[in-house]
Formats: sequence, C-alpha cells, structure tokens
Amino acid sequence: MKRFDKNLAPIVFVLFLPIVGCNPTTTSNTEESIIGFWRVVEASADGDPYPEYIGTIYEFREDNTLRFVSAENEGIQEYRIDVEKQPKTLATWFFYPETADSGIYTLSQGVLRLRTALDAQDLQFSSNPTGRWWEYEFIRITEEEAASAIDLLQEKHLEGDA
Repeated sequence: MKRFDKNLAPIVFVLFLPIVGCNPTTTSNTEESIIGFWRVVEASADGDPYPEYIGTIYEFREDNTLRFVSAENEGIQEYRIDVEKQPKTLATWFFYPETADSGIYTLSQGVLRLRTALDAQDLQFSSNPTGRWWEYEFIRITEEEAASAIDLLQEKHLEGDA
C-alpha cells in the first residue's frame, strides 16, 4: 500500500488535531445535523479532480462513528465535530484520537462540504491547504438510497476482485 495513494485518502489521516467534542445530534432551529446518509457528488485531491471517489456513501451516526463505502474500500471511523469554531471542524480517526486528521466543513440545505488535510494547519475554504489535501461535496440521501448505492458499490468491488 502506498502511503499517499489518493484512492486510499479517507483512511490515511494520521495527524494530531486538538479535538473539542460536541454532540452532533444537538442542533438549533437554524442548524442542520450532520447525522445521516450522504453521497459524494464532487471530489478533489490536492485541487485536482478525483472522480473515482464520486458516489462514495458516508453515514454519520449518533454514536460519533462514521461509516464510508466506496467501490475500493469500506471502513468505520470515530469522529468529533466542533460547531462553535468558524469554520466548523470535523476530526476523524480509526483507533486513537491523537491521530485525528485536520478537517473543516459547512452544512447548508442538505449539502455538506468537507475539506481535510494531512498536515496540521489552520484550514479555510478561502485558500488551498499546504501538503496533501482533499475536498468533497456531499448531498443528503435517504437510508433506502444509501442501501441501494452501497449494494452497487459492493458489487463493483467484488467485480474488481474477480
């Protein structure tokens, strides 16, 4: 496995980010919850198109776990968000919180925009990060749409293994 293979970007994050936890299910009347199912509709790696990641399904769960399924891989991570920061932060990790990635997001009207970077830095949407970074745009989908899409992605994965 290549350490910086952009096809494995969602599972390569290994940086420390101080994490301020908050309950993602608690929202004000004007703030949407990140909980639920999302489909990647736009993706870039280091500012270049990343079409192979389009269609990946994310499920943000109330227990602060995140499941992702693409045609190439599948995994479950833990996550923490901080809605008090501007921009809002989203940190994900597999086993140890101290290995969390740097991430920011916006969420409005069923559209989630997420930017992550390997290098610890003050991320902003107004300027490109340094080092390796990824940006995704998601649309909210139903559980039924997610289940159907996941079935198709897993079939593609199995075809690729044949």
